[in-house]
Amino acid sequence: MVHRRQNGFTIIEVLMFIAISGLLLLGAMAGITGSITSTRFNDAVNSTTSFIQSQYGAVASGRNSRLPNVNCSAGAVTSGGTSVAGMTDCVILGRLVEFNVGGTAISSRYIVGKDTAVTASSDTAAVVAAAATVPVASTDTSFSVPWSTKINKMSSGVSSVNYLAIIRSPVSERVLFYSFQAGANLTSLNATPTSSSLITDANLNRPVSVCLWDDGFVGGRAGYVEIGTGQGQDVIKSDLTSTSGTCE
Repeated sequence: MVHRRQNGFTIIEVLMFIAISGLLLLGAMAGITGSITSTRFNDAVNSTTSFIQSQYGAVASGRNSRLPNVNCSAGAVTSGGTSVAGMTDCVILGRLVEFNVGGTAISSRYIVGKDTAVTASSDTAAVVAAAATVPVASTDTSFSVPWSTKINKMSSGVSSVNYLAIIRSPVSERVLFYSFQAGANLTSLNATPTSSSLITDANLNRPVSVCLWDDGFVGGRAGYVEIGTGQGQDVIKSDLTSTSGTCE
């Protein structure tokens, strides 16, 4: 009698198959996780860029929804009143955007000034003459960088900064960028030329780099929001190519 050999898998072959399948599954899961992490980080950088662009757009469009507790007079801009919007000579000059460096929060507040005849010879002098002021507790909108991504550093050249004042010039109608470092709860922007050094030509239209950092990557990953010179929202761009370093 001839005995036929039964076809099948040995225990060793089954164990090898399971082991190889497990390794392939782990590799696929790692790839998917890495792809999700990368997508989330890209979204964090791009959404931060969009928020800053929206603040520029609000200034460029001249949108004015002044709070009723801001009053203007020939001498100054004051807060704490109850005047009806549109019944004083207050105008919205721009937005003060504050970056919580080391954290995730970005807030934006109105910059108000006097709507008076301006004869200043330069944009900066005109802003100073308008008594540009940020009213107390006038936060208009805020944004939090998503996906556990933080603002690791913000700089203009070799200088660290944490504020960006986006102001529409009363004389040229150009949108201006002033970048500077200041303490928390800033409530006034240079009511007179001698009271502050924030709104100056030295701080005007300097390229600014906002570095966003994610520890979720092996070794971490950096992405940037670059704010250049010129006019239009396209001067504010995402940079996801310069990913090396830790924002030094």
